[in-house]
Amino acid sequence: MGEIQPHGRGYRIHALSGPAASDAEPLTETDVVVVGGGAAGLYVALRAAEDGAAVTLVSRKPLSESASFWAQGGLAAALADDDSPARHAQDTLNAGRGLCRSEAVAVLTSEAPALIPLIIDQVLGSQLSVWNRIQALETWVLLRARRGDANVWPALDGVRDDVRGIGEPQYLVPNAVARAEVHWLDGDEASARAELQAVLQYEHRLSPGDAGPLAVWVRRLLGTELSLLAPLRPPFHAEVDGRLHDAVAAWDALGCPYEAALVLAWSDDEADLRDAVARLDRLGAVAAITAVRRRMRALGIRSIPVGSRTATRANAAGLTRREQEVLELLAESLSNEEIADRLVLSVRTVEHHVSSVLAKLAVASRQEAVEAARATGLVESA
Repeated sequence: MGEIQPHGRGYRIHALSGPAASDAEPLTETDVVVVGGGAAGLYVALRAAEDGAAVTLVSRKPLSESASFWAQGGLAAALADDDSPARHAQDTLNAGRGLCRSEAVAVLTSEAPALIPLIIDQVLGSQLSVWNRIQALETWVLLRARRGDANVWPALDGVRDDVRGIGEPQYLVPNAVARAEVHWLDGDEASARAELQAVLQYEHRLSPGDAGPLAVWVRRLLGTELSLLAPLRPPFHAEVDGRLHDAVAAWDALGCPYEAALVLAWSDDEADLRDAVARLDRLGAVAAITAVRRRMRALGIRSIPVGSRTATRANAAGLTRREQEVLELLAESLSNEEIADRLVLSVRTVEHHVSSVLAKLAVASRQEAVEAARATGLVESA
Protein backbone atom coordinates (compact mmCIF):
# COMPACT_ATOMS: atom_id res chain seq x y z
CA MET A 1 0.00 0.00 0.00
CA GLY A 2 1.31 3.45 -0.78
CA GLU A 3 1.09 6.45 -3.03
CA ILE A 4 2.70 7.19 -6.37
CA GLN A 5 3.52 10.81 -7.05
CA PRO A 6 4.97 11.32 -10.54
CA HIS A 7 7.94 13.68 -10.50
CA GLY A 8 7.00 17.32 -10.87
CA ARG A 9 3.29 16.68 -11.08
CA GLY A 10 0.48 17.89 -8.86
CA TYR A 11 -1.47 14.63 -8.63
CA ARG A 12 -1.22 11.36 -6.78
CA ILE A 13 -2.24 7.78 -7.39
CA HIS A 14 -3.29 5.67 -4.40
CA ALA A 15 -1.75 2.19 -4.86
CA LEU A 16 -2.91 -1.00 -3.11
CA SER A 17 -0.84 -4.08 -3.89
CA GLY A 18 -0.14 -7.53 -2.51
CA PRO A 19 -1.61 -8.68 0.83
CA ALA A 20 -1.96 -5.05 1.91
CA ALA A 21 -4.69 -4.57 -0.67
CA SER A 22 -7.12 -6.81 1.20
CA ASP A 23 -6.22 -5.42 4.64
CA ALA A 24 -6.39 -1.74 3.69
CA GLU A 25 -9.06 0.53 5.07
CA PRO A 26 -11.79 1.38 2.55
CA LEU A 27 -11.25 4.56 0.58
CA THR A 28 -13.85 7.23 1.15
CA GLU A 29 -13.51 8.79 -2.29
CA THR A 30 -11.97 7.88 -5.65
CA ASP A 31 -12.95 8.67 -9.21
CA VAL A 32 -11.25 5.79 -11.02
CA VAL A 33 -10.21 2.32 -9.89
CA VAL A 34 -7.61 0.56 -12.06
CA VAL A 35 -7.24 -3.17 -11.45
CA GLY A 36 -3.81 -4.46 -12.50
CA GLY A 37 -0.32 -3.09 -11.91
CA GLY A 38 1.42 -4.00 -15.16
CA ALA A 39 2.46 -1.57 -17.86
CA ALA A 40 -1.10 -1.19 -19.18
CA GLY A 41 -2.62 -0.57 -15.76
CA LEU A 42 0.05 1.94 -14.77
CA TYR A 43 -0.36 3.83 -18.04
CA VAL A 44 -4.14 4.04 -17.65
CA ALA A 45 -3.73 5.24 -14.06
CA LEU A 46 -1.28 7.96 -15.10
CA ARG A 47 -3.48 9.17 -17.96
CA ALA A 48 -6.55 9.30 -15.73
CA ALA A 49 -4.61 11.22 -13.06
CA GLU A 50 -3.31 13.64 -15.70
CA ASP A 51 -6.94 14.42 -16.53
CA GLY A 52 -7.58 15.35 -12.90
CA ALA A 53 -9.13 12.13 -11.60
CA ALA A 54 -8.45 10.72 -8.14
CA VAL A 55 -7.12 7.25 -9.00
CA THR A 56 -6.83 4.05 -7.00
CA LEU A 57 -4.59 1.35 -8.45
CA VAL A 58 -5.21 -2.21 -7.18
CA SER A 59 -2.80 -5.07 -7.86
CA ARG A 60 -3.03 -8.69 -6.68
CA LYS A 61 0.76 -8.84 -6.27
CA PRO A 62 3.41 -6.22 -5.48
CA LEU A 63 4.18 -4.09 -8.54
CA SER A 64 7.74 -5.49 -8.63
CA GLU A 65 6.36 -8.98 -9.35
CA SER A 66 4.44 -8.16 -12.51
CA ALA A 67 5.53 -9.58 -15.87
CA SER A 68 6.03 -6.01 -17.12
CA PHE A 69 8.50 -5.31 -14.32
CA TRP A 70 10.40 -8.56 -14.89
CA ALA A 71 10.64 -7.82 -18.61
CA GLN A 72 12.69 -4.73 -17.69
CA GLY A 73 10.65 -2.47 -19.91
CA GLY A 74 10.03 -2.75 -23.62
CA LEU A 75 7.86 -1.45 -26.45
CA ALA A 76 6.20 -3.50 -29.17
CA ALA A 77 5.15 -1.74 -32.37
CA ALA A 78 5.51 -2.28 -36.11
CA LEU A 79 7.93 0.50 -37.03
CA ALA A 80 10.32 -1.09 -39.53
CA ASP A 81 9.84 -0.67 -43.27
CA ASP A 82 9.43 -4.41 -43.74
CA ASP A 83 6.93 -4.76 -40.87
CA SER A 84 3.24 -3.87 -40.50
CA PRO A 85 0.48 -3.79 -37.85
CA ALA A 86 -1.11 -6.78 -39.59
CA ARG A 87 2.09 -8.84 -39.21
CA HIS A 88 2.43 -7.65 -35.61
CA ALA A 89 -1.15 -8.75 -34.96
CA GLN A 90 -0.59 -12.18 -36.47
CA ASP A 91 2.62 -12.66 -34.46
CA THR A 92 0.75 -11.69 -31.29
CA LEU A 93 -2.11 -14.09 -32.00
CA ASN A 94 0.32 -16.91 -32.77
CA ALA A 95 2.25 -16.29 -29.56
CA GLY A 96 -1.00 -16.14 -27.60
CA ARG A 97 -1.96 -19.67 -28.69
CA GLY A 98 -5.66 -18.92 -28.78
CA LEU A 99 -5.79 -16.92 -25.54
CA CYS A 100 -5.75 -13.42 -27.08
CA ARG A 101 -8.87 -11.39 -27.80
CA SER A 102 -8.54 -10.57 -31.49
CA GLU A 103 -10.33 -7.23 -31.04
CA ALA A 104 -7.87 -6.14 -28.36
CA VAL A 105 -4.92 -7.29 -30.45
CA ALA A 106 -6.19 -5.28 -33.41
CA VAL A 107 -6.41 -2.11 -31.31
CA LEU A 108 -2.97 -2.68 -29.79
CA THR A 109 -1.14 -3.33 -33.04
CA SER A 110 -2.88 -0.65 -35.12
CA GLU A 111 -2.50 2.16 -32.57
CA ALA A 112 0.96 1.32 -31.24
CA PRO A 113 3.06 2.92 -34.04
CA ALA A 114 1.47 6.34 -33.49
CA LEU A 115 2.01 6.17 -29.73
CA ILE A 116 5.74 5.41 -29.81
CA PRO A 117 6.77 8.96 -30.82
CA LEU A 118 4.52 10.35 -28.06
CA ILE A 119 6.21 8.14 -25.45
CA ILE A 120 9.67 9.07 -26.73
CA ASP A 121 8.78 12.78 -26.66
CA GLN A 122 7.64 12.42 -23.05
CA VAL A 123 10.88 10.71 -22.11
CA LEU A 124 13.20 13.07 -23.97
CA GLY A 125 11.22 16.02 -22.67
CA SER A 126 12.11 15.06 -19.10
CA GLN A 127 8.47 14.79 -18.05
CA LEU A 128 9.25 11.73 -15.92
CA SER A 129 11.11 11.28 -12.67
CA VAL A 130 14.88 10.95 -13.01
CA TRP A 131 14.77 7.18 -12.46
CA ASN A 132 11.90 6.58 -14.89
CA ARG A 133 13.50 8.78 -17.52
CA ILE A 134 16.82 6.93 -17.27
CA GLN A 135 15.14 3.53 -17.35
CA ALA A 136 12.98 4.48 -20.32
CA LEU A 137 15.92 5.87 -22.29
CA GLU A 138 18.00 2.76 -21.61
CA THR A 139 15.13 0.57 -22.79
CA TRP A 140 14.67 2.66 -25.92
CA VAL A 141 18.39 2.49 -26.72
CA LEU A 142 18.50 -1.28 -26.17
CA LEU A 143 15.54 -1.83 -28.48
CA ARG A 144 17.24 0.18 -31.21
CA ALA A 145 20.59 -1.53 -30.67
CA ARG A 146 19.07 -5.02 -30.72
CA ARG A 147 17.42 -4.43 -34.07
CA GLY A 148 20.64 -3.03 -35.54
CA ASP A 149 19.90 0.70 -35.60
CA ALA A 150 22.97 2.87 -35.96
CA ASN A 151 24.18 5.68 -33.73
CA VAL A 152 22.70 4.66 -30.36
CA TRP A 153 25.80 5.65 -28.41
CA PRO A 154 25.14 9.40 -28.05
CA ALA A 155 21.90 8.70 -26.16
CA LEU A 156 23.51 5.95 -24.08
CA ASP A 157 26.47 8.17 -23.24
CA GLY A 158 24.07 10.88 -22.12
CA VAL A 159 22.39 8.46 -19.74
CA ARG A 160 25.80 7.39 -18.41
CA ASP A 161 26.62 11.00 -17.58
CA ASP A 162 23.33 11.27 -15.67
CA VAL A 163 23.87 8.12 -13.62
CA ARG A 164 27.47 9.02 -12.82
CA GLY A 165 26.22 12.33 -11.52
CA ILE A 166 23.88 10.46 -9.15
CA GLY A 167 26.53 7.89 -8.21
CA GLU A 168 24.21 5.26 -6.70
CA PRO A 169 24.42 1.51 -7.49
CA GLN A 170 20.76 1.26 -8.49
CA TYR A 171 21.54 3.66 -11.33
CA LEU A 172 25.13 2.68 -12.15
CA VAL A 173 24.66 -1.08 -12.40
CA PRO A 174 21.68 -1.22 -14.84
CA ASN A 175 23.44 1.35 -17.02
CA ALA A 176 26.65 -0.71 -17.06
CA VAL A 177 24.71 -3.85 -17.96
CA ALA A 178 22.92 -2.04 -20.79
CA ARG A 179 26.22 -0.68 -22.11
CA ALA A 180 27.80 -4.13 -21.87
CA GLU A 181 25.01 -5.61 -23.98
CA VAL A 182 25.35 -2.92 -26.66
CA HIS A 183 29.13 -3.41 -26.78
CA TRP A 184 28.52 -7.14 -27.18
CA LEU A 185 26.04 -6.50 -29.97
CA ASP A 186 28.70 -4.34 -31.65
CA GLY A 187 31.25 -7.14 -31.36
CA ASP A 188 33.41 -5.31 -28.79
CA GLU A 189 33.59 -7.82 -25.94
CA ALA A 190 36.64 -6.14 -24.37
CA SER A 191 34.65 -2.95 -23.77
CA ALA A 192 31.66 -4.98 -22.59
CA ARG A 193 33.80 -6.71 -19.97
CA ALA A 194 35.26 -3.39 -18.84
CA GLU A 195 31.76 -1.99 -18.25
CA LEU A 196 30.91 -4.91 -15.98
CA GLN A 197 34.20 -4.88 -14.10
CA ALA A 198 33.66 -1.21 -13.26
CA VAL A 199 30.55 -2.02 -11.18
CA LEU A 200 31.56 -5.31 -9.52
CA GLN A 201 32.33 -3.33 -6.37
CA TYR A 202 28.57 -2.91 -5.86
CA GLU A 203 27.65 -6.63 -5.90
CA HIS A 204 26.72 -6.62 -2.18
CA ARG A 205 24.56 -3.52 -2.48
CA LEU A 206 22.09 -4.64 -5.12
CA SER A 207 18.35 -5.33 -5.07
CA PRO A 208 17.09 -8.58 -6.65
CA GLY A 209 15.98 -6.59 -9.69
CA ASP A 210 19.50 -5.30 -10.38
CA ALA A 211 21.42 -8.36 -9.20
CA GLY A 212 19.96 -10.77 -11.78
CA PRO A 213 20.96 -8.98 -15.00
CA LEU A 214 24.43 -8.24 -13.64
CA ALA A 215 24.92 -11.85 -12.53
CA VAL A 216 24.06 -13.38 -15.91
CA TRP A 217 26.13 -10.92 -17.93
CA VAL A 218 29.11 -11.44 -15.61
CA ARG A 219 28.75 -15.17 -16.16
CA ARG A 220 28.47 -14.71 -19.92
CA LEU A 221 31.34 -12.29 -20.46
CA LEU A 222 33.64 -12.76 -17.46
CA GLY A 223 32.98 -16.43 -16.79
CA THR A 224 32.68 -15.89 -13.03
CA GLU A 225 29.94 -15.88 -10.41
CA LEU A 226 29.14 -13.07 -8.01
CA SER A 227 28.84 -13.46 -4.26
CA LEU A 228 25.51 -11.69 -4.14
CA LEU A 229 23.53 -11.01 -1.01
CA ALA A 230 20.27 -10.41 -2.89
CA PRO A 231 18.35 -13.51 -4.02
CA LEU A 232 18.14 -14.07 -7.77
CA ARG A 233 14.79 -14.44 -9.47
CA PRO A 234 14.14 -17.84 -11.10
CA PRO A 235 15.25 -17.14 -14.71
CA PHE A 236 18.52 -15.54 -13.60
CA HIS A 237 19.14 -18.18 -10.93
CA ALA A 238 18.69 -20.97 -13.45
CA GLU A 239 21.12 -19.43 -15.94
CA VAL A 240 23.77 -18.74 -13.32
CA ASP A 241 23.43 -22.38 -12.20
CA GLY A 242 23.99 -23.50 -15.78
CA ARG A 243 20.41 -24.78 -16.20
CA LEU A 244 19.92 -22.93 -19.48
CA HIS A 245 16.78 -24.71 -20.63
CA ASP A 246 15.13 -24.07 -17.26
CA ALA A 247 15.99 -20.39 -17.67
CA VAL A 248 14.53 -20.38 -21.19
CA ALA A 249 11.32 -22.01 -19.94
CA ALA A 250 11.05 -19.44 -17.14
CA TRP A 251 11.45 -16.52 -19.55
CA ASP A 252 8.97 -18.07 -21.99
CA ALA A 253 6.44 -18.42 -19.17
CA LEU A 254 6.88 -14.73 -18.37
CA GLY A 255 6.37 -13.75 -22.02
CA CYS A 256 9.94 -12.48 -22.50
CA PRO A 257 11.09 -13.92 -25.85
CA TYR A 258 14.24 -11.83 -26.24
CA GLU A 259 15.56 -12.80 -22.83
CA ALA A 260 14.83 -16.47 -23.57
CA ALA A 261 16.66 -16.27 -26.90
CA LEU A 262 19.64 -14.57 -25.26
CA VAL A 263 20.02 -17.45 -22.81
CA LEU A 264 20.23 -19.86 -25.76
CA ALA A 265 22.66 -17.50 -27.48
CA TRP A 266 25.23 -18.20 -24.76
CA SER A 267 24.99 -21.97 -25.03
CA ASP A 268 27.82 -23.90 -26.67
CA ASP A 269 25.36 -26.35 -28.18
CA GLU A 270 24.78 -25.89 -31.93
CA ALA A 271 21.07 -26.75 -31.69
CA ASP A 272 20.57 -24.13 -28.98
CA LEU A 273 22.39 -21.51 -31.03
CA ARG A 274 20.25 -22.26 -34.08
CA ASP A 275 17.16 -21.97 -31.91
CA ALA A 276 18.44 -18.61 -30.65
CA VAL A 277 18.86 -17.32 -34.21
CA ALA A 278 15.35 -18.49 -35.14
CA ARG A 279 13.81 -16.82 -32.09
CA LEU A 280 15.73 -13.58 -32.60
CA ASP A 281 14.80 -13.58 -36.28
CA ARG A 282 11.11 -13.62 -35.36
CA LEU A 283 11.75 -10.57 -33.18
CA GLY A 284 13.70 -8.69 -35.85
CA ALA A 285 16.73 -8.54 -33.53
CA VAL A 286 19.22 -8.26 -36.38
CA ALA A 287 22.20 -7.15 -34.29
CA ALA A 288 21.67 -9.95 -31.79
CA ILE A 289 21.54 -12.48 -34.63
CA THR A 290 24.88 -11.15 -35.87
CA ALA A 291 26.34 -11.57 -32.39
CA VAL A 292 25.13 -15.16 -32.17
CA ARG A 293 26.58 -15.91 -35.58
CA ARG A 294 29.93 -14.56 -34.36
CA ARG A 295 29.78 -17.05 -31.48
CA MET A 296 28.97 -19.87 -33.88
CA ARG A 297 31.98 -19.04 -36.02
CA ALA A 298 34.19 -18.85 -32.93
CA LEU A 299 32.97 -22.31 -31.91
CA GLY A 300 33.94 -23.70 -35.31
CA ILE A 301 30.40 -24.30 -36.57
CA ARG A 302 30.57 -24.43 -40.36
CA SER A 303 26.97 -24.05 -41.53
CA ILE A 304 25.72 -20.85 -39.95
CA PRO A 305 22.10 -19.64 -40.39
CA VAL A 306 21.66 -16.22 -41.92
CA GLY A 307 18.26 -15.13 -40.61
CA SER A 308 15.37 -14.13 -42.84
CA ARG A 309 15.98 -10.37 -42.66
CA THR A 310 19.60 -10.73 -43.75
CA ALA A 311 18.44 -13.18 -46.38
CA THR A 312 15.85 -10.65 -47.57
CA ARG A 313 18.56 -8.03 -48.06
CA ALA A 314 20.70 -10.61 -49.87
CA ASN A 315 17.79 -11.47 -52.18
CA ALA A 316 17.31 -7.77 -52.89
CA ALA A 317 20.92 -7.69 -54.11
CA GLY A 318 20.29 -10.81 -56.16
CA LEU A 319 22.66 -12.99 -54.10
CA THR A 320 22.09 -16.67 -53.59
CA ARG A 321 22.47 -18.15 -50.09
CA ARG A 322 25.91 -19.53 -51.03
CA GLU A 323 27.00 -16.16 -52.47
CA GLN A 324 25.95 -14.50 -49.23
CA GLU A 325 28.12 -16.95 -47.31
CA VAL A 326 31.08 -16.26 -49.62
CA LEU A 327 30.58 -12.52 -49.21
CA GLU A 328 30.66 -12.83 -45.42
CA LEU A 329 33.92 -14.77 -45.61
CA LEU A 330 35.36 -12.13 -47.93
CA ALA A 331 34.59 -9.65 -45.15
CA GLU A 332 36.79 -11.78 -42.89
CA SER A 333 39.68 -11.26 -45.39
CA LEU A 334 39.80 -14.97 -46.26
CA SER A 335 41.48 -16.08 -49.49
CA ASN A 336 39.67 -18.24 -52.04
CA GLU A 337 41.56 -21.27 -50.73
CA GLU A 338 40.51 -20.51 -47.15
CA ILE A 339 36.90 -19.97 -48.21
CA ALA A 340 36.94 -23.27 -50.09
CA ASP A 341 38.20 -25.03 -46.97
CA ARG A 342 35.60 -23.35 -44.74
CA LEU A 343 32.66 -24.17 -47.03
CA VAL A 344 34.01 -27.53 -48.24
CA LEU A 345 34.01 -26.40 -51.87
CA SER A 346 36.58 -26.47 -54.65
CA VAL A 347 38.68 -23.36 -55.21
CA ARG A 348 37.29 -23.11 -58.75
CA THR A 349 33.72 -23.03 -57.40
CA VAL A 350 34.67 -20.30 -54.92
CA GLU A 351 36.24 -18.26 -57.72
CA HIS A 352 32.97 -18.52 -59.63
CA HIS A 353 30.97 -17.35 -56.58
CA VAL A 354 33.34 -14.42 -55.97
CA SER A 355 33.03 -13.29 -59.58
CA SER A 356 29.25 -13.52 -59.35
CA VAL A 357 29.19 -11.48 -56.12
CA LEU A 358 31.33 -8.73 -57.67
CA ALA A 359 29.06 -8.58 -60.71
CA LYS A 360 25.82 -8.44 -58.70
CA LEU A 361 27.16 -5.71 -56.41
CA ALA A 362 28.53 -3.81 -59.44
CA VAL A 363 32.04 -3.52 -57.99
CA ALA A 364 35.49 -4.29 -59.36
CA SER A 365 37.33 -5.74 -56.39
CA ARG A 366 36.88 -7.86 -53.29
CA GLN A 367 37.51 -4.86 -51.04
CA GLU A 368 34.88 -2.81 -52.85
CA ALA A 369 32.43 -5.69 -52.45
CA VAL A 370 33.02 -5.79 -48.70
CA GLU A 371 32.66 -2.00 -48.39
CA ALA A 372 29.40 -2.05 -50.38
CA ALA A 373 28.09 -4.96 -48.34
CA ARG A 374 28.81 -3.22 -45.04
CA ALA A 375 27.21 -0.01 -46.26
CA THR A 376 23.98 -1.83 -47.17
CA GLY A 377 23.88 -4.16 -44.17
CA LEU A 378 24.63 -7.37 -46.09
CA VAL A 379 27.48 -8.07 -43.67
CA GLU A 380 28.26 -6.74 -40.23
CA SER A 381 30.48 -3.71 -39.81
CA ALA A 382 34.11 -4.26 -38.92
